[in-house]
Amino acid sequence: MNKARYMTLFMHIVSSGSITKAAEKLEVSKSVVSHQLKLLEQEIGVTLLKRTTRKQQLTSAGEQFYRDCIQLHQITESAWLHAKEEQVEPQGKLKVSAPHALMSSLIVPALAHAFRDYSKVNLDLVSNDDQQNLIENDIDLAIRIGLSKSSNLKQKRIGSFRDQLCQSLIRPVIDDSQFIEELPYIANTWQGKYIQHDLTSIKGKHKQQLAFKASHQANNLHTCISLIEQGLGIGLVPDFVCQKYRTSLRPILKDYQLAENPIYALHPYQGAVPIAVKMAILQIEKALTIL
Repeated sequence: MNKARYMTLFMHIVSSGSITKAAEKLEVSKSVVSHQLKLLEQEIGVTLLKRTTRKQQLTSAGEQFYRDCIQLHQITESAWLHAKEEQVEPQGKLKVSAPHALMSSLIVPALAHAFRDYSKVNLDLVSNDDQQNLIENDIDLAIRIGLSKSSNLKQKRIGSFRDQLCQSLIRPVIDDSQFIEELPYIANTWQGKYIQHDLTSIKGKHKQQLAFKASHQANNLHTCISLIEQGLGIGLVPDFVCQKYRTSLRPILKDYQLAENPIYALHPYQGAVPIAVKMAILQIEKALTIL
């Protein structure tokens, strides 16, 4: 027996004043309502409603049961209302994960812009180059570089960027590919010890391949950038990040470019997506369009 459904039925019978009126309100036949009331009383084992051809009267057990039915109905209506309100105005915790390369330079400014006027939103940001399980780690939104293999997540491409090989401004300009492979290379840990880059000329006519062995390594982008700034070698920096370090870094091989890195937004919601997640994706996507 669906207890909540039968309690709602009983509430309508009492509040309407008759089985006939309750049937009209519920848009079912009188016989259906009468039969379900009989089943309810049989299941509980007590008479809830005394009925004659002209009137109905609650028993003492029916009065208490009716009050409980009203309370259940109020709780149900309140739950629906609160859920709808959350879809109108964002609130609650929003946990977002993103790679180190994107978090401070892109994600944080975008989220700050999106939720500056919504004090009920509590951001929980996780910088991590590993692809964490969204369900196990209670993550509402993940921003990732490249398409995820997971089939149970909703994912949308929201933009892209290109990496650039950069060097420090304190070092002499190197723009000859014949000598670049001889330079010390600063690698992010995820790149491994041996690195290969395939570049295409801006005009698309020429290609070249560069191979490096990492001289220095760091486990996040900003430490790599610090090493490059100090002149300890060249390294890979996202183009939009390189622009922010133009007083200390310069891109090399300006006539060539690396392939685009697609950026995807992923979330675990199969049904209605919380409005905070929608707003976050929209604002991050806007930020990517103006890189």
